[in-house]
Amino acid sequence: SWNKAYKTAIIKKYHLKFDRDISLLEDQIFNVKYISVAKGVYYTQKPYYHYWQRKGSIIHQPNIKKVADNFRGNYRVWSKIISTMMKDREEEKMRKKLERQQALRDSE
Repeated sequence: SWNKAYKTAIIKKYHLKFDRDISLLEDQIFNVKYISVAKGVYYTQKPYYHYWQRKGSIIHQPNIKKVADNFRGNYRVWSKIISTMMKDREEEKMRKKLERQQALRDSE
């Protein structure tokens, strides 16, 4: 199932792939990786897909591996979010520093 559309050029340019070593949250990890390199996103409330869940499906069965994958997946999601935020913060600091240096040169 899906509920997103991605630009293939971005996926190829940044070599984005789904993590294969976990069975849960691999889509969320991919989404965070994708959003961290995309210049923007488009959101619509129009439904193009209707998601159905069955009670007896494998995703709803208890499994200790799913618990471990859930923790590992959440860790990867939040690690990527935090590292992206830190990178953005450092880039903003550098941009401001360069602007100050340019302002000093311009005032001479």
